[in-house]
Amino acid sequence: PGASRSRRFRNAGLAAPSTLGCAAPPRRDPIGLETTAYEPNAEAMTSSALRHPSSDWLAALAARLGPGGAVDPADGARYFDEPRGRFQGRAAIIARPTNTADVQAVVQACAEARGGLVPYGGGTGLVGGQTFPTGETAPVLLSLERLKAIRSVSAEENALVAEAGATLASVQQAADDAKRLFPLSLASEG
Repeated sequence: PGASRSRRFRNAGLAAPSTLGCAAPPRRDPIGLETTAYEPNAEAMTSSALRHPSSDWLAALAARLGPGGAVDPADGARYFDEPRGRFQGRAAIIARPTNTADVQAVVQACAEARGGLVPYGGGTGLVGGQTFPTGETAPVLLSLERLKAIRSVSAEENALVAEAGATLASVQQAADDAKRLFPLSLASEG
């Protein structure tokens, strides 16, 4: 099975290592597919150098993230609409990790496969950063919304530790519960 999977990955229409400035031998990426490590160079570091992920690679990523960890773009319209309706985005897959190890695996797999990656936090931003321009290779949208825990609150130290998908409203509520004020207030508090 391993040889078959790596063969499919190599035959998925990805650029040869020499066109990307690669010199390292193939190795296994965090989701179990064989990739080629690379040394980035200035010519290769443009959006046109990004590769569209193969269906096998996307399936392996979804399997790595487990149930609910990946959403098909056809079922994820809310991820692509900027709240004011000014921008429309797209993605090859929506990755929804629940822990930092899965975030690391997604980021590393995208880097090694030369795939685009767009972060998506709590989903309340109003700057269009979660959208990806049309006409470009569709990226992996890395939704951090399931990483929303408030890990700790220390009233004595005036410190709060929140995960990347925590909304501003939940951070403010946690501070209020500790009889503290988190003073940031924006229109997109969640």
